[in-house]
Amino acid sequence: MSKDFWAAYNLILGNFGDFKTALEFKKNIDSMDKLGESYANEFDSEITLFIISPELRGMGYGIKLMDRYINFCKRNQLNEVFLWTELGCTFTFYEKYGFKLYKKFYHKNLTEGHKLKPNGMIYSYTINKSKIKNSLNRRRYV
Repeated sequence: MSKDFWAAYNLILGNFGDFKTALEFKKNIDSMDKLGESYANEFDSEITLFIISPELRGMGYGIKLMDRYINFCKRNQLNEVFLWTELGCTFTFYEKYGFKLYKKFYHKNLTEGHKLKPNGMIYSYTINKSKIKNSLNRRRYV
């Protein structure tokens, strides 16, 4: 089932709450996705919604989950990955893991939005070039 079909199906059923509010929220998400993914064709894979519950942060679960994803990419010969995030998220995790800031952008619906300052970031990670640096960064979290 495609992402768009799944979203439309659940929207119609009312699974996202009030129809008008949910539809407006979906439109905002879609426009942010379009902006954040405007560089997607330059990469092999994307991380979408990498979320660790606040009460579990700092326990190494994020590193384990990211390690599993990176290993999946290695097994499937995916060398360049990306994600987009915003200022309101814990983007420093990606930097410490070895992701590099690829581009900044502004979107009116992201947190801490101000038209003069970017509030969204695209991060990239090169699988093959990051083996040594990644293992060094991992030790800092444990």
